[in-house]
Amino acid sequence: MIADTSFSSAKLYRADFERALFCQNVQFSISDVRSASFRYVAFDGSHVPRFNGTAWWLGVGWSMQQIQSLAAQSSGVSYKGTPAFKDEMQYYEKLLSAAPEATLARATALNGKAWALATYGIDLADAERLSQESLTIVRRRAEKPDEPGSLVREEANDIDTLAYIQMQAGKMSEALENLKAAVQKVQGHEPTFRNAMIFRYAVAQFATGQRDEAIRNLKLAVDTLQYVPSHEMYLLRKHIKDEFLTNLESLMSKNFPISAPPPTACSANVPG
Repeated sequence: MIADTSFSSAKLYRADFERALFCQNVQFSISDVRSASFRYVAFDGSHVPRFNGTAWWLGVGWSMQQIQSLAAQSSGVSYKGTPAFKDEMQYYEKLLSAAPEATLARATALNGKAWALATYGIDLADAERLSQESLTIVRRRAEKPDEPGSLVREEANDIDTLAYIQMQAGKMSEALENLKAAVQKVQGHEPTFRNAMIFRYAVAQFATGQRDEAIRNLKLAVDTLQYVPSHEMYLLRKHIKDEFLTNLESLMSKNFPISAPPPTACSANVPG
């Protein structure tokens, strides 16, 4: 149980809050919660933790019901001025300044910045431009006969980034075709990398009416928690509904830890 506690302005990258019960005025304002785990946390409507100025959806493990509660805090809020966002943008700007030529290093930096913008859901037009530039570099390098190694993974990664941006920008048909191509390119690659793309492909399929195929790919991506969606649950939430949501929640809950879940209600008198 965590009650009357402030994590404001804290760097909580990959922090673990699994199975915590949040009670009475828990604050995460202006914090960095990227990749922090909130799996199986609990809170009720009167004890919703506060994430003012914090991109809470970059944490992992929220249920859709919790996302609906937390989303109300994000309405009309700009995250471009927050320290976590500024730090991430400055990181990629340094990489881009160090790689002014059309090299693979520049492509990696372009794609990284585009992906960061996409996961925040910010400046999607700029993100799409960066993603297209990165993809152009990778494809040109792949055509060179003396290019060492395979660039299939890099190209698929760039296509996936572009498709995710397109999904948020309302270009779902274009995103569907791009994700289909990306998934085909990563057959045989490591499961986590591949299944992240398959999950987004499933969302695009469901959004465009391919419901049976969407559920099949959803199960392929998420079964046994091979991939746990995070930012997609918030940024694509209008498409994650009906039987897609039902199946997703069932898949994510079936591997609940053996240890006991958190209590479901805060006690009348919680310690400070």
